[in-house]
Amino acid sequence: MKKIFQRTGLALVVASAVTVAHAANNAVFDINAEIPADLDVATTQNMDFGLLNPGAGGGSVTIDTAGAINYGGDVTSAGGTVQPAVVTLDSSTANLKVSLDTPDVTLVNSADSNVTMTVSGFTYQGGAGAGSNEFTLDGTNTTTLNVGATLLVGGNQLSGTYTGQATVTATIL
Repeated sequence: MKKIFQRTGLALVVASAVTVAHAANNAVFDINAEIPADLDVATTQNMDFGLLNPGAGGGSVTIDTAGAINYGGDVTSAGGTVQPAVVTLDSSTANLKVSLDTPDVTLVNSADSNVTMTVSGFTYQGGAGAGSNEFTLDGTNTTTLNVGATLLVGGNQLSGTYTGQATVTATIL
């Protein structure tokens, strides 16, 4: 029995020596990431739905990105200036992909802050990716985008001036 343990011990010592003799080979590589910091967003024209005649049934008014207006339901035009908003995106980073988002906006009557209308369904037109909310900037020119939306008008909406502010958020993809 003593001879068996001595041989086993010798075999373990030899096996350990063989394992230590092989060194591991390694590869090293660099990791890089870039976050562009030069994205500027600016408004060059405000949105205006003009003067409206709301009927008893209410309805909607849509300004498309080209400035064309569509009256739905029981709302008609009473004149005035109608125009989409215009925003610009500027970056010196080539092929910068940007996503735009504009949440719904509540317009408040200047005479009675309890009376409101809602603007929703913002759309964007211009640059690469026209008609969607994602754009690719070329890094050399300012991209100009027209912004359209829909205004919901209540039945016999109270007269007055309604104002609000929309925020266009540009997210780098």
